[in-house]
Amino acid sequence: MEKKFVNEAALNFDGKPMEAAMQAYLNEKSPANMATFMQGLMASRFLVPVEFPKQMSKELVEKLKKGEKVTPQELPRMLPILLRNKQNEHFVPAYTSREQLPKDHNYVAIMPVAFKDVIRVAQVKEYKVKAICLNPQTTNMLLSDKFIAMMDSVCKGEAIADVMEKHGFGKVQSQKITMTVEQFHAFARRNVELGILPKYVFDNKETFVDTLEEKGSQMILDMYKATYRANIPFPYEADDIDVMMLAIRDDLTIVSIGLPAKNVYEGACSSAYVVWNPETKEIQYFVIENAKDKEGCVLGQVTSEGKYQPLGEAPAQGSEMTTILEMFDK
Repeated sequence: MEKKFVNEAALNFDGKPMEAAMQAYLNEKSPANMATFMQGLMASRFLVPVEFPKQMSKELVEKLKKGEKVTPQELPRMLPILLRNKQNEHFVPAYTSREQLPKDHNYVAIMPVAFKDVIRVAQVKEYKVKAICLNPQTTNMLLSDKFIAMMDSVCKGEAIADVMEKHGFGKVQSQKITMTVEQFHAFARRNVELGILPKYVFDNKETFVDTLEEKGSQMILDMYKATYRANIPFPYEADDIDVMMLAIRDDLTIVSIGLPAKNVYEGACSSAYVVWNPETKEIQYFVIENAKDKEGCVLGQVTSEGKYQPLGEAPAQGSEMTTILEMFDK
């Protein structure tokens, strides 16, 4: 059973679409099934076991043992737990859902991450990783160096069809990369709310604040529009997004972004918050993420490196900004 070092709700997401795409590819390794599998990897989250470094302050250890809230600044860099076979080869384990975790595991902490974060672990030279292993206790699917390199290119913005053709898998028609409309809406939201928007925030900082003040909700709406295909009607309007900017003091501005109430699937965010210090140029990005249990929403943060970190149970409605400002000021 997971220890209380992580938020339980953050682990509860549906891995069945990813597992179905994976099984279809294992049953028939056709280019079309590979493309769908790769699209599934991009659209999904994975559970990765991690551990704390050996050297931590006694105060932090006590806080964690008691289940007390800690700020992102207090947390040390988490270390991935790798699997090792008899040949002393190392593998990065990644689980498609909580149900796929070993029932008798004793992991101290488990992080929900995007596939790009799994790739980052696999690419650390000192770990000497042989492959990524999906669901080691059940499917036990190994992703080779070549496949990891292909997915790395996709994570960096290349089209799946182009990457497959470059690596000798032939042309794949885009219409064969299938997703249901609901799956696409969920993918598009997560892509914007935990990817495109925070990247723009960190890349532009003060310019982001100025541009948002000028364009308002239209700026966020355009980010959603850019992710949509021609054959899927765009579901949002500017009125679906609410932007509020508050200058709390000379060195602190908070931007509240109310995100669309339509298509709020598990993993989508109901709101985002940007906290900006114009004097130190420090900027942070937080979200309220919808959990599988809609009553257990999660407060999360995207770092400047693009990594999503669940921070714990979301604060009570109406107290989000107060909680986030307290965390920023610590």
